Amino acid sequence: MPTRDEEAASWWLKLQANEGHLSAEEGDAFDAWLAADTANDDALQRCAAVWNDLDGLAGAPEMVAMRADALEHMRRLNQRRWAKPLRTGKLAYAAAAVLVLSVGAGAWYLNTADDQQLATGLGERRVLALADGSHVSMDAKTQVAVSLSNGQRRLQIDAGRAKFDVAAEPHRPFTVEAGGHIVVATGTSFSTERVDGKLHVIVYEGKVVVLNGAMPDPRTLLSLRHQPTPGVIALRPGQEFVVQDGAARGIVRNDVAGSSSWEAGMFEFIEEPLSDAVAQLNRYSAQAMVVTDARAAAIKVDGVFKAGQTEAFVEAMTRVYPVRTRRRTDGTIEISSRN
Repeated sequence: MPTRDEEAASWWLKLQANEGHLSAEEGDAFDAWLAADTANDDALQRCAAVWNDLDGLAGAPEMVAMRADALEHMRRLNQRRWAKPLRTGKLAYAAAAVLVLSVGAGAWYLNTADDQQLATGLGERRVLALADGSHVSMDAKTQVAVSLSNGQRRLQIDAGRAKFDVAAEPHRPFTVEAGGHIVVATGTSFSTERVDGKLHVIVYEGKVVVLNGAMPDPRTLLSLRHQPTPGVIALRPGQEFVVQDGAARGIVRNDVAGSSSWEAGMFEFIEEPLSDAVAQLNRYSAQAMVVTDARAAAIKVDGVFKAGQTEAFVEAMTRVYPVRTRRRTDGTIEISSRN
């Protein structure tokens, strides 16, 4: 026997597949279902609330594809024309029902795959939910591998940048491997970035520890988070750990709000090496920039720039800093020091 939520999803398919129109027979059945139990209305309202919380996931390709597949299936099942439009009051229920399966499909896809390969393309950002309830916010041109098991949540970032809002599970550590180092958390918020041979780990909430070498067993990981051993780096909110070419450069203070501005398509740089700023902006534009000499690469950049606006960034650099530019035949913009 179908559950209440399954019945709601079934009604949504009928409504959405035909733009809110039902036959006279099915319209009466829908009215009867709503009137049979006030809990049916409550179920639809709960789904609406869930969708509002997860609306950042609505445009994910996986959800779009699943919605399309579901609708096509229902259209194939329905062979007759629909005659009875919903009354105004029922349109509200229809809208809520739309949310039921949208959320259900998206959560099913994102939350049942314990092993995933996540990736974003040029200029693309995504927010994804993992099976454990954690969320991954991915910057453009980012690759993250996910492996979830009963004893451990293990991720690896191979390129780009991602922010992790970790669901609290005190007995199942959450690890992110990047650049030969391992970031360990249980319930916290932090980001990891790999750019031009550097690794950046920034903590927004909670606490993480960073270690290098082989992956310890889950029991050791949990003990390290609470009692770091020599050689293990402990980070708290507002701190950033930087590794360059495999060597730790230490812990620095970080502007948490500014460092997460990329999630809104903005980049706030505070004494950012020009080479790093260029690498981050290159994730959002087909018009690539390249820094051609070490002196220019080391220039400290300050300012707020919008993702994808390469020309504006280049103009600002040439006006404020001692650099010049040259355009290659393929459109790439070279940035070099003036002397």
